[in-house]
Amino acid sequence: MELGSVFPFTTIQSVVSRNMLESLAVPTFRVGYIITTDALYKKIKLKGVTMTTLLAKATAHALVKHLIMNSSCRDGNSFTYNNSINIAVTMATDDGLITLVLQDTDKVDVYSLSRKWKELVNKAHVLC
Repeated sequence: MELGSVFPFTTIQSVVSRNMLESLAVPTFRVGYIITTDALYKKIKLKGVTMTTLLAKATAHALVKHLIMNSSCRDGNSFTYNNSINIAVTMATDDGLITLVLQDTDKVDVYSLSRKWKELVNKAHVLC
């Protein structure tokens, strides 16, 4: 590889690039809270629950309480509430970033969610 050389994206890089560009058109809301998870996390970590899974579950719980945050504005005049709460988590790989999606995060218990997360991470490592 030489400086100034141009190399085409791999398939996964093309998908990530396209998705990142599309995300620029989506309104973004940022909300910050300080949360303390020490006691809870200490209990469930022993059962294989990761902090990523715990935060995804907490996010889904918040979205259930504030459904408008899980909606979209497609026509500029109204909100469309999504049928499900899916939490996307970006993960770094050797080939770049990949986004893994935990489907129906609000409906799945944290232990099952953690197993699903581990499956997705393993699949991502195989693909990349």
